[in-house]
Amino acid sequence: MDDQDIFSKRGSYRQEIIKNENDKKYFNKVTNNNGNGNENENENKERIKRFKQDNKIKTNEMRKIHMNDLNEYYQKYKEEIDLKLKINKKKLSVAMVFGYDGTGYYGLGYQVDIKYPSIENLIEKVLFRCGHILPSNVGELKRLKWSHSSRTDKGVHSLATVISCFLVVDDDTFKNDINQTFIDNINNYLPSSSIRLFTACKVSRSFQARKKGIERSYNYMVPSEYLNNIKINEMNKILQNFIGINSYHNFTSKRNTYLSNNNNSNNNINNNNHEKDDNEEDEEDEEEEDEEDEVENNNNNNKNNNNNNNNNNNNNNNNNNNNNNNNNNNNINNYRLNEKLLFRNNSTNIRNIKSFYVENEIIEIEGKSWYKFVIIGESFILYQIRRMMGFFLSIVKGYSTVEALELSLKSPFSICVPTAPPFPLYLFNVKFDENSNVEKLFSNPEPIQLLQSNFLQTQLIPRFNEIEFQTNQFKEFFNYLENSHDFNLDDIDQLRILNKQYQTEKEERKAKQNELLLKEKQQETIIEIEKENRKIKK
Repeated sequence: MDDQDIFSKRGSYRQEIIKNENDKKYFNKVTNNNGNGNENENENKERIKRFKQDNKIKTNEMRKIHMNDLNEYYQKYKEEIDLKLKINKKKLSVAMVFGYDGTGYYGLGYQVDIKYPSIENLIEKVLFRCGHILPSNVGELKRLKWSHSSRTDKGVHSLATVISCFLVVDDDTFKNDINQTFIDNINNYLPSSSIRLFTACKVSRSFQARKKGIERSYNYMVPSEYLNNIKINEMNKILQNFIGINSYHNFTSKRNTYLSNNNNSNNNINNNNHEKDDNEEDEEDEEEEDEEDEVENNNNNNKNNNNNNNNNNNNNNNNNNNNNNNNNNNNINNYRLNEKLLFRNNSTNIRNIKSFYVENEIIEIEGKSWYKFVIIGESFILYQIRRMMGFFLSIVKGYSTVEALELSLKSPFSICVPTAPPFPLYLFNVKFDENSNVEKLFSNPEPIQLLQSNFLQTQLIPRFNEIEFQTNQFKEFFNYLENSHDFNLDDIDQLRILNKQYQTEKEERKAKQNELLLKEKQQETIIEIEKENRKIKK
């Protein structure tokens, strides 16, 4: 078999090979050139470049294995695929609503490393086998303008993931709004117990599921035995603290929260005034995960990482620290002062939570009672929901406080937030922009809701009981909270002082910015008046 049967003729594939060779030559050139700068700085740069090069090599090796896997799949079903492609000639933009049981998959997001099977990898193969993806496009979803409404991580489920992309179909498909034959053909090849296509329709060529989604709703289930004797109104009172726009830098592993101290201190202070960094692209939505992460290790290591990173900045920031110190904070840790100085409200961490509550009705699943928590927001980032639940559970069980939660959301300081288990979390619904032209997907909602409800009752809900019985993840989670987890809040008295300073300085910066804006508007008005006066004189 020719292992480059699909890929060898692609321009992008040849360009990638050339680019990798050029990168290798460039890497060899720069790492052999010590330059005239600081020796330690050069060594650090070389280590970084070496690390990047090693990552590229690993990625290339994974991509080759991935290509070979797709080629083997193509060869296995070549006759079937080629026959269908003779019929499917029409290229359309299509939106599809999928539900899935995330157990055994490494999240929704497409994986090049075949060691980590994902939902999208499987959906791509099924669409390919059904003759809806050309061999020239398989393996590169960007060629199809592929977009998903939300991205869930390992072990998380969905009832409403919308995927949009360009597919090839026959002339009769989607003549009407929804084509049941198209849906049934795809479901015939999907594993019936874990992934279902609920509905699909033709959409405008400009439609992208992620960008057009304006609201996501998630549900999270917790066994009631761990919340005995706690009133629902007490739980909802705690959950209300999450409502609104906050920085979730403590609720994700991709923080990018503290400015590098390589620049001079004045630039750092100026940059810290920015509420958002316009150069940063928005991250993917909920729970994005590129590969298997050890979440609990992240919880334990966050404190050490932040301490090490900030301690490296101490020597260079003594002057700034002295300026910020007052009589109340002579004994405050230097690394906390550095966090206050170097913090920025990174736009990728700022999220708007519209609603967060626990339902009154307890759900019975095969003799076991569960509470259902509802989380609604515009979008979410990696681990955010599970860490929101983790913090809530730590407060309600007495391992933390509401004050600690407020500090984690509204202060510049690093706080280690526990991550709740993934298996009882599922995407419940996605709302789209009214002008996104996807109303056809939900023009007849009752049959879709019936399919979703059936999948929830027959597949997902029994899975919650099964996983909890087999793994005791909640028991382990609460044992971890009681015996091991460190919130990094031993200095909370000092943080109260620093946070008051931070909030005061923040308000002063806003007042100065507003004053500058007012002056600019006044100046513009003066210029306009002068222009009008000159016109009148003429």
